[in-house]
Amino acid sequence: MLSVLGGLVSAIVAKDSLVGWPADVQAWLSDGPSAPATVVEAAVRAVRETPDETLAAIYAQLVSSSNRRALGTFFTPRPEVQLMLDMWQEAEGDPSTVVDVGAGVGVFTVSASQRWPTAGVYGVDVNPVTLGLLALRAWIGQMRLEEPASRAAGIRIVREDFTTWIERLELTQGPRLILGNPPYTRSQLMSAADRTRLEQAAGGLCGARASLSALITAISLLHLGPKDGISLLLPAQWLESEYARPLRNHLSALENRRIELRLVDSRLFADAQVDAVVLQVGPERAGPAEFVVAAWTRERQSHRRRLISRNRLLDVSWRALFEEESLSTFGEEEADAPLSDFCRLRRGTATGANDFFVLSDQDVEHHGLRKWAIPLVRRLFKYSDDIGTEELERAGVLEKRWLLVATSEDRIPGGALDLYLSTGEVAEVDRAYLCRVRPRDWYDLHHDLVVPDIIVGPMTREKMRFATNRAGAAIVNNLYGWSWAEDLPSESRVAIVEWLRTPEGQRAVLGAARRQGAGLKKIEPRALANVRIPQRVAQSPRSML
Repeated sequence: MLSVLGGLVSAIVAKDSLVGWPADVQAWLSDGPSAPATVVEAAVRAVRETPDETLAAIYAQLVSSSNRRALGTFFTPRPEVQLMLDMWQEAEGDPSTVVDVGAGVGVFTVSASQRWPTAGVYGVDVNPVTLGLLALRAWIGQMRLEEPASRAAGIRIVREDFTTWIERLELTQGPRLILGNPPYTRSQLMSAADRTRLEQAAGGLCGARASLSALITAISLLHLGPKDGISLLLPAQWLESEYARPLRNHLSALENRRIELRLVDSRLFADAQVDAVVLQVGPERAGPAEFVVAAWTRERQSHRRRLISRNRLLDVSWRALFEEESLSTFGEEEADAPLSDFCRLRRGTATGANDFFVLSDQDVEHHGLRKWAIPLVRRLFKYSDDIGTEELERAGVLEKRWLLVATSEDRIPGGALDLYLSTGEVAEVDRAYLCRVRPRDWYDLHHDLVVPDIIVGPMTREKMRFATNRAGAAIVNNLYGWSWAEDLPSESRVAIVEWLRTPEGQRAVLGAARRQGAGLKKIEPRALANVRIPQRVAQSPRSML
């Protein structure tokens, strides 16, 4: 069917007009039969009247969505393209070179060439069929197609992988704009060799689970010259995914480049229900530049733009930037300090084998382990915000509220502890990874024991919990906890916890959390450590030095 489509394009375009068409695109034209005159006339008329819709629809009907998904092919409606060009035109100057990443049927390529007629526009893609449709569109629209090495204004069609072609970006004329809708291909749909190559090319800005669009964004950023910029339409997952945390941190550190994020309504895409965001990174400026966020829908056009404080963006989810209630979390309204200035925050004890180390009253009594069992809180929903010894005692004999903590000195041959540890060794608990690599004996948790002042429940649908640990209970790594800085006054400690429980504090915490399935929100330790505590609540010990 794609060969027949090639025959149709061949019947439309004169042979002497194929200058600038890549060789394998021309080979595709010769594969199919010549089309009837009535079909040729109908195709020319449709492409001339509605080029974007016609070419995207033809390709989408011939190639199933499952097959397009492997290449990350999703067609961008013209209103979103115009939005991106308007954003760039409003904030930055005219580019001399525009590179369309994953050009597809050419909506970005053609629109950029029309917007900036003196620019050299490169449509780069690996797909010869969509590039052939792009070339057809340009030919019908009487637009110039130039050889890739040409310095003249006009469109160049490049049949290459953008992630390798970009090494030649500096050979083009600046200033340059990298523009478009990069392929959405998920990590699991890429080959292991490609993932390894792209991770290396991304320079550590993306983790192993990064999608192709995130990797292309990172690679593009690393190739920008001082006068260059990017404007990319990306799936919104990277705003909160852990794999993109280094990428977000890198962007927040580009203090001399103006950055704008524009959230796009998922309903705008006919062939993919995904939330998308426009990322625009401008050329370097002489001084600090704005970091701006807004949302955009066709009905409301644009929500109010908001200026964001960059020092609040480190190690946090950016999805909440678009929520009105998060203004105090990311705005620049008052001097404050990160939570990490007031305490040491970390995950709970990673035992490597909770079934063995976490015990109920019955387990403790049955094996005679009372001497080596310390109080444990595993699930906050069972307790109040002020956990005392009496509450732990009311938890019940079936609740696993004890943690086994012992040393080699405690292990007397034939004793109760020795017998219990021996059952673990028979069951090969000692061969579990964390047990095997412990610096001391496989069962000695002292080096990683966490008995915090405050216990944190990191996952919620509504409210993040912060519980005072008067009982001195340990926690395992499904919970977080912190120990206060020694020189922090007790009134400041109380004030911080009380503020975190208020609606304002909850907005700050939930604004830094990641969105997961079924309405769950989860905050990572780094993100929580970076939540800002207002100066009116408590003054940082560091600022008092």
